[in-house]
Amino acid sequence: KQWYQRRVHGDGSEFDGMIEAAAALPRKFGENSWWDDGQKREDLFKSIDDNNDGAISFDEWLAFVLARYKALVAALPKTPEELEKDAFVSLCKDAQTPGSDAAKTMYFFHWKSFQAADADRDGKVSEESLI
Repeated sequence: KQWYQRRVHGDGSEFDGMIEAAAALPRKFGENSWWDDGQKREDLFKSIDDNNDGAISFDEWLAFVLARYKALVAALPKTPEELEKDAFVSLCKDAQTPGSDAAKTMYFFHWKSFQAADADRDGKVSEESLI
């Protein structure tokens, strides 16, 4: 159960390595503040160690990273399928401007729809594939 235990007299480099390894994927996608909300590493360790036993179990670690991912995902823009009616109508209107973010969003949305219908991946949707 004790997945990681910080050495009492250590410099924290093992914990730092764990945080850096976990932050690598979000950083790849431009999220540079995945773990750094101004906390010192020691305070971060304490915030992950829910039961204050001086060690981080895998369950504590997983709860921490999943909460961080949940916050990242919540900050992402909604897809057209997730929008309320007024926001969707606004997106459709804004998509009329070529090259706009709205136009790119709608392009991708319709590209996914087309791909879903193009079962044989020939770049065409036949009437039979709609039945």
